[in-house]
Amino acid sequence: MPIGYIRVVSKALVIVMICCFFGLIFTERVVAAVTQMERPEEELLILELYANGSLRNKGFIAYLPEGAGLDRAVLPLSSFSRTLSFAIRANPAEGTADGWFREEKNVFQLDLNRNIIFVNGKESDIPADGAEAHFEDIYVQAALLEEWLGVKIRLDLSTLRVFVTWDKMFPFEEEAVRRKRGGALGGRQSVQVPYDKDTLIPYKWWTKPSIVWQQSVIGRGDKTSRSANTDFSLQAHADALQSSAKLLLSGSVGTDQDPKFSNAQLSFQKRDLAQELLGPLKAGKISFGDVSFPDVPLIVGRKRGRGVFVSSDSELGFAQSFGAEKYNVDGDAPIGWDAELYRNGYFIAFQEIDAGGRYNFEDIDLTRGFNLFQIVLSGPEGQKRTQTQRIVRGPKMLQKGDIRYAFAVGQPEADFIPIAENSKSNSDFGGSGQISYGVQNYLTVGANVYTGADSASNLDSRQTSVGVSAVMAFLGLKTKVQLMSANEGRSGYDIETSTRVMGTNVTVGHTAYEGFDADDKDIVSTTTIDANKNFKIVSVSAGAEKNIYQNKEDEIVLNARVSTNLSGVRLTNTLERTTSDAQSQEDFIGDLAVLTNVLDWRVRGNLRYDLQSGTQDTFRNFNVSAIRTLSPRSSLRLNGVYDFPAHSTTLDVRYSKQFENYSIDLNAGGSTQDNYFGGVTFRTGLQPDHHGKYQMVSARDSGLGSVGLRAYLDENGNRQYDEGEKPIQNISFRSNRGAVDGYTDENGSLFVNGLAEGITKLWLDNSSLTSIYIKPYDDYVTIIPRSGAVAALDIGFEQLGEIDGFVYARSGDDPQKAVPGLEILLLDANTGEEVTSVSSEYDGYYVFSALALGSYVIKAVPFWDEETPVVDVALTVEDPIVTDINIILPEMQAVQDIAMSDDVDDIEPASGAPVIVNVVDDAPLPVVTDGLDVASGEILRGLFVHVGSLGAFKDAQAAQKNLWKKYPDLLNNVPIYIYKIKVGDKTYHRIIGAITSHSHGNQLCDVLIEHDEVGGCTLVEL
Repeated sequence: MPIGYIRVVSKALVIVMICCFFGLIFTERVVAAVTQMERPEEELLILELYANGSLRNKGFIAYLPEGAGLDRAVLPLSSFSRTLSFAIRANPAEGTADGWFREEKNVFQLDLNRNIIFVNGKESDIPADGAEAHFEDIYVQAALLEEWLGVKIRLDLSTLRVFVTWDKMFPFEEEAVRRKRGGALGGRQSVQVPYDKDTLIPYKWWTKPSIVWQQSVIGRGDKTSRSANTDFSLQAHADALQSSAKLLLSGSVGTDQDPKFSNAQLSFQKRDLAQELLGPLKAGKISFGDVSFPDVPLIVGRKRGRGVFVSSDSELGFAQSFGAEKYNVDGDAPIGWDAELYRNGYFIAFQEIDAGGRYNFEDIDLTRGFNLFQIVLSGPEGQKRTQTQRIVRGPKMLQKGDIRYAFAVGQPEADFIPIAENSKSNSDFGGSGQISYGVQNYLTVGANVYTGADSASNLDSRQTSVGVSAVMAFLGLKTKVQLMSANEGRSGYDIETSTRVMGTNVTVGHTAYEGFDADDKDIVSTTTIDANKNFKIVSVSAGAEKNIYQNKEDEIVLNARVSTNLSGVRLTNTLERTTSDAQSQEDFIGDLAVLTNVLDWRVRGNLRYDLQSGTQDTFRNFNVSAIRTLSPRSSLRLNGVYDFPAHSTTLDVRYSKQFENYSIDLNAGGSTQDNYFGGVTFRTGLQPDHHGKYQMVSARDSGLGSVGLRAYLDENGNRQYDEGEKPIQNISFRSNRGAVDGYTDENGSLFVNGLAEGITKLWLDNSSLTSIYIKPYDDYVTIIPRSGAVAALDIGFEQLGEIDGFVYARSGDDPQKAVPGLEILLLDANTGEEVTSVSSEYDGYYVFSALALGSYVIKAVPFWDEETPVVDVALTVEDPIVTDINIILPEMQAVQDIAMSDDVDDIEPASGAPVIVNVVDDAPLPVVTDGLDVASGEILRGLFVHVGSLGAFKDAQAAQKNLWKKYPDLLNNVPIYIYKIKVGDKTYHRIIGAITSHSHGNQLCDVLIEHDEVGGCTLVEL
């Protein structure tokens, strides 16, 4: 064997080993650098996105980090780009994004591994916390998206909308104009995108109900008597009559009482996120049964009665707007769980869910502006679930032309099923409604009306009232005016103005009433001023209120609240001081709420105290609850209440154990008043899966939504499941709510339950997919689960293919001499467009991986002007992998394999200093080029190192700049040029650097290839 051949092979093996070593290091560094994260649900925002005034997305997901300003809200890059029709796509697993916008040459490239963004022709660093990889997308701060894309982004939390404007037409607008100009659209058409109705699980005429059942047996006693009773609670969710039905029944029977129902509710509800219910009414929600009747400010509060309710708002995402200073935070929850209430991240209060299956925190103060209420539900066995409600206190503004309405008719003071012990049964017919209209973006007008019985009023007559309102925004001030008129000569008005001064929200208001009987409404007028500010580690609010009464016993109320989180201890202290003309009405009370963790115990407590002068007992009562998780399926809870004036103590203990599909609680307790009790509670759930078969499940999951996923290989490519297509086993999924438990079975199925209502994204966990030859059609699927409803989703996977082979050249007596560093193009056979390109490796090997099935053309980009073969290849379901597509180049007479040859003498000057051999004596150009540097027009002659080819000149400039910047010690003294070469009808821009010798060039190539910076590196002479 020739010595020269051994030298070449040895050198090649060394290069391969070094490349593999650096490749492993580089790969490990990238994986470690990109950490995919999940933000907590309390930071989640579900928004309507408008682009240049057009509604483009009704369920756009974003996050507002705790304590961050609106410009630091993070938006999903791929989703944002798709909505605006920008060609930018993110790969969150790799921490990269690329594409273009505005025009194809305006390249966009983001790399979280190096913390670099290349956009608008320049490269810069990404600021700290500016971008982050989630599992489904890369999220970027709004301010950075504005800077990079040249758009304006305005986030309006009061309406949960985001407005994106651009001084140009977005691509979807340009397309609409083109189609209209061509007559395809006929008359005037909207460029708005309809919301996907299938996102919300479709309603059915009837489905099997999901059931949550709880049964308790409790014994009680004191000095004189003993008793035993059993309590039951039943919650059922199902589809009925093309709507979502919910039934709640609870009751008890015992030795000291007759059987009775304590609660009975039945409601039917249907929502449409596209707001296309009831034809021209464009309703978003219809419900009947036990429904809510809208309020009329200043006189009638919100009621719950028997009737029909219609609203323009589908109420997705728990977004609500109110003008009141206080608010009742309520909602459904599993019986026996605990509810902790947080406002804007600060702990407020807690309570236990009773047999009614609801939490209800009454008269919670609202701070001016955006209020994020987080309800953390904790199960007896340590389960966690978070619900959020977003309430905006203050004027509610609509966009110009927007209409919002809600009305209900029926019997406001009657229960739908009046069988409970304290059920309402007033059969008087009535109704209420409210409507708002955006006259201008800065002016919203509204009206409301109520007629019917009102148990809160002392009047014997029927309650009838009408109100009108206007909300204006001008010079940083928001002003709301409300007028009300009611029967019996009653009237009232309310004026409120709010603004923001030095980061502090300030509100001033005045309310007045006239014509009311003192027994019905004693107050004449109320004047208020309040302010609040968040100082990052502490939130402070203060207010003052003056009330004037008909009985002349006027009062002034001062209040203050401070919330903080110190070393893991959450504290909220509230003070309220009342001074009155009637001394008996004066008061000075406080409430301290505490939450912390002590020795693995989660401790929560409330202390109510009285600072009024002359009060005998400063402290009123103290209640505390401590929970400790003993194991993943068991917990221990201690509760205690001490009444200071009565000097009495009540204590109880509960042990909870969660089994596979049911749970059991053991309870015992007593008080210093010689009362005691003990009992056992059993709870479970029954839920049909996506095949309609009932499964016994935990109570926490049965009352929520579920989905059955079926993963299959779409063998005929029609994007729908056909009988007999191959299921995909043992893969897992993730969601924006966290990891999904379990893997697909032998039928490709996975049942996922316990999904709370709200936008849920599901996508493949790529780490569970072992084959690189299949991939899902869609990056993710989006659904909105409904309580008790089961959706079946088919996840189609497409078969991918691969093409590989070797590049050889005929050279003398070697008919198959490997050609490294040759650029090979993969073209679409139908369109002729370039799909991708690779460079042949040291032994001539090339491979195109993970290709969609179809017909392709493979073409080599020649070093010189020689003809290169063109190969047609078809990838089919039967033959997705095609190998040994070898490319044989014609014999090259004038050129040797420079990169691998050591037979060329180096050219060194006598002084030893490196020089550039920049002239070849009138030799013909060995490539199809004018031989000019594109930028300077300089004639290029001599020896060069070729490191890459790109279609666009700006792209070539950017790639060259990045490479020379990254290796300054290696490349700074290498003059750089870019020249053009034509291959067929395509033009490429080649990046080259002038070198002093062949060994100098080989040294550069070795380093660049070792660091995986270039696919091929070759020496050329011009």
